[in-house]
Amino acid sequence: MRVVLKFVAVGALLLSCSDSGRSVASTTSAGLDSHTSNALETGKSEVGSLSTKPLKVEPPEAPTTTLSVAASSSSNPTQTTAANVAKQFALCASIDEPTSSDQEPPAGSLTRRCRTSSGKATFYFVAYPGTEPHLFEDVVVSVFAAAELFPLPDNAFSGIADVLVAVWHRFRSEHHEIAEHRCAYRASESPWCIEDLQEPMISQGIGMSMLSRNPAMFEIVWPTQNLHIDSDVSHWLLAAHEWVHIYGLAHTANTDGSVEGPAVVPLDGPIWLREGLADYVAALIADYAGEADFLSTYSDWVVQTHTEFGASIDVLPAEVLAYCTTPASQVWAEEMGGAWQCPAGRVAVLQLLHLAGQDPLELITGYFQQVAEAGWEDAFRLVFGRLPGVFYEEFGEFLLRPLDQKKVLVIKPSFDGS
Repeated sequence: MRVVLKFVAVGALLLSCSDSGRSVASTTSAGLDSHTSNALETGKSEVGSLSTKPLKVEPPEAPTTTLSVAASSSSNPTQTTAANVAKQFALCASIDEPTSSDQEPPAGSLTRRCRTSSGKATFYFVAYPGTEPHLFEDVVVSVFAAAELFPLPDNAFSGIADVLVAVWHRFRSEHHEIAEHRCAYRASESPWCIEDLQEPMISQGIGMSMLSRNPAMFEIVWPTQNLHIDSDVSHWLLAAHEWVHIYGLAHTANTDGSVEGPAVVPLDGPIWLREGLADYVAALIADYAGEADFLSTYSDWVVQTHTEFGASIDVLPAEVLAYCTTPASQVWAEEMGGAWQCPAGRVAVLQLLHLAGQDPLELITGYFQQVAEAGWEDAFRLVFGRLPGVFYEEFGEFLLRPLDQKKVLVIKPSFDGS
């Protein structure tokens, strides 16, 4: 009897996080093995066949480059950021080069292939037949803009990251042919690849995986229905969240992945930290794009964690984060009714950045740079100035504070995206 694990070596479980207790997106996973399935998909739509013409985007007056931390705490006007985002998307000019697979997507698919202005990531966006075209455009715009606004640095890894973004409709797309195309893209030799990918497509959530380290290959899966499946959450938050996972995992591309496993802390850090960092940066990007308000989003997350911690009776404050360090511990926490503990990582990140006392994005990018050079534990100590165990105690004390003392840490760094 063959047992297919629903998580992969070094990754978080592929969870649909549409309920309020979870992270803004489904999880990530790294080190995908051709025998172990990455449950990240689902798709179908009300339209029949889709036009194969490329998406039409009016070119902006001038290009923009990247996102940076500004010294003040003021935010850009929505009109300005919306224009800048449009300029970022215009940089997604189609490139004429082959993909990693010779197999064409199913007839009627929409495709778009483009490279970031930094040259470090190439995207292959595919909307399989059944997908609503406007939802596909949402995905292309938000994912690519996130990659432009939070770009991979040249020294993150050697080579160029290749990212497949697979979009489908849960009930109207043909799952088997989608799985065939995805297996061909990843050049899987597993006889179970199609079955493993197809099985969860009807119910899985948005997520990503690292398919290969050398060359660096990633996949974002984006199941839809007639609308985005997490309609109560901006798709910008979801897109940026998944991109930040790619950003982090890319820094491990030149690292030996043989030690990875469901009971091992991922190479880019414990689950609570990787999810918390992804949520933090995603909230900033969505705010910059004018699609979500950072302060209200984070305030809601702080209130949620405060409420859920107050209602918990079976976990000590200093052990909250310890329950969400590995993929296996995340599963255990959820099975034991502690699904709130992993999303508490985004509040933990808020406190961690406050304690470290520097510009948040400089700390985050500095952490991942150190991950590439020294591993996550040394990176944590060097960048945040404390050992993980010490911070677990600090966060435990933080959880016991009154709500107003927690919310005072919700401060938004501003961006200069011009």
